[in-house]
Amino acid sequence: MQPEELGEHYLVQQQIGGWPLSVFKFPERVHFSAQSTIKIWTSCSDPGLYKPPTDFVFRQLVRWSVGASICTLLCRPNGQVLPTGHPNASLIVVV
Repeated sequence: MQPEELGEHYLVQQQIGGWPLSVFKFPERVHFSAQSTIKIWTSCSDPGLYKPPTDFVFRQLVRWSVGASICTLLCRPNGQVLPTGHPNASLIVVV
C-alpha cells in the first residue's frame, strides 16, 4: 500500500452530540503508511515527549476533552467520518 497524504485528506475531530469541540488539521504534505502510529499532543504536554516526525502538537488545545459523550474521530476535511473497517480509520486516543 502506498503512503497516504494526511495533510490534505484527514483531520482529527472531537465531538459531543455530533457537534465539533476541537479539530486538528495535519500539516500539508504529511505522508504515512497504513497502520502507522501517529500521536497528537496538546499544548500542555511535556515537550520532551514529542518524537517527530510521528508526533504532532495541537497548539490551540490545552487538553483533550474526556467523557462518555465525547467522540474522537478521524475525518475527511468536509467532516465526513471514516467508516469502521476503512484501512485508514484506526484511531486510538490515549489521554
